[in-house]
Amino acid sequence: MDIDKIEVLIRAIDLGSLSKAAGEYLYTPSAVSHILDTIENDVGVKFIKRSYAGITVEEGCEQIVENLRKMVKLQNKTKQLALEVRQNKKVLNIATYASLSKYIMTKIIKGYNEKHPDVHMNIIVADNMKSAFEEGSADVFFGEKFDAENVCWTELASDSYAAVFPKQLKISGESITKEELYKYPFIKANDSKIAKYIDESRFVHMINVDSQDDSSVIYMVKEGLGISILPRLSLGEEKDVDVVKLEPGFSRTIGLIYRNEDFSEKGGLRRFVEYVKTFGIEQL
Repeated sequence: MDIDKIEVLIRAIDLGSLSKAAGEYLYTPSAVSHILDTIENDVGVKFIKRSYAGITVEEGCEQIVENLRKMVKLQNKTKQLALEVRQNKKVLNIATYASLSKYIMTKIIKGYNEKHPDVHMNIIVADNMKSAFEEGSADVFFGEKFDAENVCWTELASDSYAAVFPKQLKISGESITKEELYKYPFIKANDSKIAKYIDESRFVHMINVDSQDDSSVIYMVKEGLGISILPRLSLGEEKDVDVVKLEPGFSRTIGLIYRNEDFSEKGGLRRFVEYVKTFGIEQL
């Protein structure tokens, strides 16, 4: 079986749609449908249920899909090892959110490279960290914890959320209550913690930004379209907006997620985890 085509099929299963996977991999929907037919013929059983609503795994066939996932993961690891041999250097693949990659990850990588110049680092900006983990595309994940088997979690910092205002509003004081926010137009980032904190019905006007990159929200605030709430680590050293403490406050926990076996086998990963633990993220 062609592992690259199995990877396309696995993505279609995760999305619940052959056409969505086709769009991501620049295939036609009929080509992805043919890939599914070919793989089912090779396996010897129809393990995917198709309908107008999309695709699902047939009952009792979950282990088949899990084994296909393992095949994709093994190929990705093999390709990485081959790359290391060709380049004669260690490779570390790091997945993180777009908002964290721009500021905090840049600082971490700069310091780590100075200490370990022999490690080649690839940064993967992931909208869905869990999907990236299941695909085996990264060695370590920098962000919020997610549920998965056989993983280690290293907690690094509590990242508090703050109110973000355009400078022209000239907010007085170092903090603002949640009640005071409702009198302003609101720009809502795609973040479940923010959705739980606010009462959307109380805002007169709201703009929803369906993106994992908070820079779009920051720019809209800067241009005076409204206020927002964002994690402080996503804001970095942003000077074009005012950042105000929330009352009551809330936060998210940022850390590293990696596989048990990778931590045992890869010295570059172990050194990276130890370095980030002593980096002092909360000071930023």
